[in-house]
Amino acid sequence: MRPMSSALCAATVVLSGMAPPSLAQNLPAIPPLQTQGPASFSCGGIGEASSKAMLAARKDYPLSLLFATAAGEYMASVTVTIKDAKGASVLTVPSTGPVCLIKLPDGSYTVEAQAMGRSKSQGVAVGGGPKAIDFSF
Repeated sequence: MRPMSSALCAATVVLSGMAPPSLAQNLPAIPPLQTQGPASFSCGGIGEASSKAMLAARKDYPLSLLFATAAGEYMASVTVTIKDAKGASVLTVPSTGPVCLIKLPDGSYTVEAQAMGRSKSQGVAVGGGPKAIDFSF
């Protein structure tokens, strides 16, 4: 057996450390932002990889919502309504996953979530850093 030349050996080491180009394409993406009035939002997180991506992105949004059952299982199909301090609706959307990432102007809001025949609400002041609200049904 012939020994490898040093140039061939170096090329083998460099090439073996390179990731295939498709690897970056396989990372889960956050669904594109949609806009409704002054709010922009993205809801999703179905499946382990997608939920991890959505949860990791919570820190980058002024408001994030997480929906789960009382047993801790993630859930979708939650109707979300966000009202401003005057009671005007600024966002109404059916969640398509357990996580909603929301961009809103700074201010005070009431977040209402409806699922499984129940309704829950919580006040939140948006501004000064990310806020997270977890709803359990």
